[in-house]
Amino acid sequence: AAAPAAALAAGDRLGVCYTSPDIVIANGADNAYPHGLGARPRLVTIDLVCVTASHGFSAGDVINLTASGPPGRDWTVVADATDVRLIQSSDGDIVRIVAADASRQSIVKSSWRFVLRAWA
Repeated sequence: AAAPAAALAAGDRLGVCYTSPDIVIANGADNAYPHGLGARPRLVTIDLVCVTASHGFSAGDVINLTASGPPGRDWTVVADATDVRLIQSSDGDIVRIVAADASRQSIVKSSWRFVLRAWA
């Protein structure tokens, strides 16, 4: 069984969190975002945020790509002691999702944004 948060050693707890600005989804984009955490993040997540209703999702809906493992992705996240970097494929769909109706869909890039989160 998992230990309650109070019982976790300090080294097991996540500390300060950095959240990136909204990141435009675009073929060939390669952007680094200084996280200011002072060390390489112990955990980095990537969310897909709906900005215009699409595939049965409403503006403001968030798909956690880290947890859901999309059926198609063409991006890489790299982290070091100063930056988190998002590299997007120069061609192809970049992201395919399982839509609200359970079908596989290529997203309309202008209807979505990426957001990275990193914890020290």
